[in-house]
Order: sequence, then structure tokens, then C-alpha cells
Amino acid sequence: MKNYSSLAAALLVTGCAGISSQRAELGDYREASLPDAPNEWAVTLPAPAAESDWIAQFSSGVLAELIEEAMQANPDVASAVATADAARAGYRAARGRALPSVTGGSENSYSGLVEEFDQGTEAYSLGITASWEPDLWGRVSRRVRAADADYIASNADLSAIRLSITGATARAWISLVNARAQLILTQDELRVRQNSAQVTERRLSAGVATALDVRLARSAVASTRASIASAEQSVSDAARSLEILLGRYPAAAVESPDVPPQLDAMVDLSNPTDLLARRPDIAAAEARMAAAGMRAELARLALLPSLSIGGSTTFSSDEIADLIDVEQLAGRVFANLTAPIFNGGALKADAEAAIARARASISDYAGVVLNAWREVEAARAADISLEKQEIALAEALTEAEAAETLAERQYQRGLITIFNLIDAQTRRISAERQLLNVRANRAANRINYHIALGGGALPLADLPNADMSTEGSTAP
Repeated sequence: MKNYSSLAAALLVTGCAGISSQRAELGDYREASLPDAPNEWAVTLPAPAAESDWIAQFSSGVLAELIEEAMQANPDVASAVATADAARAGYRAARGRALPSVTGGSENSYSGLVEEFDQGTEAYSLGITASWEPDLWGRVSRRVRAADADYIASNADLSAIRLSITGATARAWISLVNARAQLILTQDELRVRQNSAQVTERRLSAGVATALDVRLARSAVASTRASIASAEQSVSDAARSLEILLGRYPAAAVESPDVPPQLDAMVDLSNPTDLLARRPDIAAAEARMAAAGMRAELARLALLPSLSIGGSTTFSSDEIADLIDVEQLAGRVFANLTAPIFNGGALKADAEAAIARARASISDYAGVVLNAWREVEAARAADISLEKQEIALAEALTEAEAAETLAERQYQRGLITIFNLIDAQTRRISAERQLLNVRANRAANRINYHIALGGGALPLADLPNADMSTEGSTAP
């Protein structure tokens, strides 16, 4: 064993010098820069508020129940769960391969003439082989830590999918609510148009209206009937979209309220630095960056000699009884130390490719972070704009309702034409439709805001733990 120890020491010294020279020659993947997090958001909102259940502001428990149903039945969530399970198994396999491996086998042989079978000789043998790769230069530990990072990334992906389905379900629900509200508004419009047509026909009978007035009133009624058919189709489409997210058959049977929620002003719930720990897609990108770093180090280490230790022993049928004798067994096991040195041509190219992929993962992480900040800033700015639109449209609706009431009175008294009445009715309906739409848009944007903040997803610290550093403790 002294010779083996001397060889191992020589390889260790050579490897330490080799790693330094490889980094100087191949470059360092960690040279890429990451974006700096600002201390506060660019778009200013009211004072911070304590976080609560953000889903509750959109319904009285109905939406929360639908989201829970989607978490249980959505196919994308089920697929992500299976992927996370596969990554966990891969991590366990990597840990298992880091341990010594022992295999066994048996052989049965017979010698003698066939016709004299009972006079032949039958022999049995039992073989045991053991092998182990010492963690020289941290090669083994890096494999395990790379698999660990893959597991963390897959769990973060699962959280990201759940968060995405949560947002998609909430937005689909808001779309269905708005579609029903629009349908009810169009049905109300039909009643208004029909009343106007009846008044116009009575005025024609009294000789104070013309046939043109009647035709125009009837045309408005027919157009509104077409709008109702279109609104009904919109309700069905929105319901089916929601049912698909819920894992249900798309029968357009799901129910919802018919009034979009009126929201309070948006408040600060986080800051740009907090977002880095809240977003599961950032956690996944960070874990993949760590895994790529580990594999870049592994590719570098592949250029160095590798060390393995193995042993095997075989027992004949006469010696099998010795298996219970520990001293006999120990005497039959031998150590085998090999240290092959690889040609660096292809391996160097592999190392360069792994280092390039590690740099790409850093850039991917930076892109994910920047996009997360963009989503939050955009949602904050959009809410300010939508709030202004909602206030203005609410005022426009109030004025349009008063104008419509006045127009109806004046038309009945013959002071204005059917054109004026239809115009007043159209303005009121248009203002109400726009107000419903802007409230729905603001609700959808508020959902986007909470999803962009990470919603209720687990931060990285709550995911299965792994050492995310890129340097192994055993590396020289």
C-alpha cells in the first residue's frame, strides 16, 4: 500500500497544478456579471401594507376553491410533479453512485463424460467484486451537488408551474365574470332598444314619427340581438377555457358572478431585492446556474488523472464455507489502484463547451431576474393608468345615464329625433361596457402583479436544501 500512497500523493500534486493551469487556459465561467438589485421600485405606490391572502380580494372563497381544484387536476401541474419526482430519483441515484459498489455472481460447471454423468465432477464458485472511486479533487462530490441542484431546479419549476396555473385560473375566472357582465348588459340593451322601438311605433301611429324612425329603431333591436348571440358565445368560450385549467370536461357549465370586482389602490408588498427570493423561476434559474457551474468544474477535472480502487475474490465450492470466517475473507480481498491519464483533445473541447454552458446559465439567470423586475414595474404602472381610466369612465357613465334619461323624456315629448335617442342610449351602454372592461382589466393586472411578486410560492430557502456554491470543499 505504500506504493499506492506515493502514487496518490503524486497525482494529487499534479492535479492541483493542473486545475490552476486549466482555469488560466480555458477561462472562468464566473466572469459573467449579474444585474444589481435597486433598493426600491421605479413606479411609486402608496405606503407598504401587510401581506394577506391576495386571492380574497377577488371573491368570497369561490376563486380560492377553483385554484385548489386546478392544483389537483391540471395536467401541467401533474406533469411538473412527475418531473420533480424524476429529478429527486436522479439525485438519490447520484448519491448512491458515490458510495462503494459491491457485486456478486456465481458459476456452476461440470466435467466428465456425458454417458457417465454420475461419475463426473461438478464444481461451484462464488465471486464478489467491489469498486469505489475516491473523491479525488472533488469529482464525486460535484456530481452529487450537480444532481442536487437539478432537484432544486425541478422543485422550483413545480412551484413556478403552480404559480402560473394559479394566475391563469384567476385571470380565466375574471374573464368569465366580465363575459357574463357583458352579456347581462347586452340583454339590458335589448330591452332598452325594444322599448324605444315600441315608443317609435306608437308615435308613428299618432303621426308624430316617420317610417324612417321606425326602421332605425327596429334595426337597433336586431343589431342588439346579434350582439347577445356574440356575448353568449364569449361566455361559453370563457367558461370552457376555465374548465380546461380546472381539468374538467369543457362543457361551459362552470358558474361565476356577473360583476367584476372593484379594487382598492395597489400598495407596496415587496422590493426588488425581496423578489429574488420570492420568485420560483428565479430559484430555478439560480439552481441551474449552480448545476452548470458544477458540471463545468467536472469537465475541467476530466482532463486530470482519475483514481479508482477495486477488489475481487472468488470462492470455490470447497471454500464457500470460509465465507463465514472473517479472517479468511479478509485474506482473499485485494486492492487495485488505477490512474489512467486521458488525451486532452476531446476532453478539452468538452470542458470548453461546459464552461460556455455555465456562462450561458448565468446570462439566463440575469435575463430571468430582469424580466421579473419588468413584470412587477409594468403591473404597477398599469394599475395607476387603469385606476385613472376607471375613475374617468365611472364619471362618464354617470353623465351618460343622466343624458339617456333626459333624451327619453324629450323624445316622448317630440323635442328630439330618434337619432338623438339612439345616440344617447349608445353612449350610456358604451360607457358602461368600457367601465366593465377596465375593471376586469384592472383585476387581471392585479393578478399579474401578485404572480409577478411570487404569489404564495415558496422562496428558495424553503425548497429542498442544497449547497449552491460552485467550489467543492475537497478541491485542491
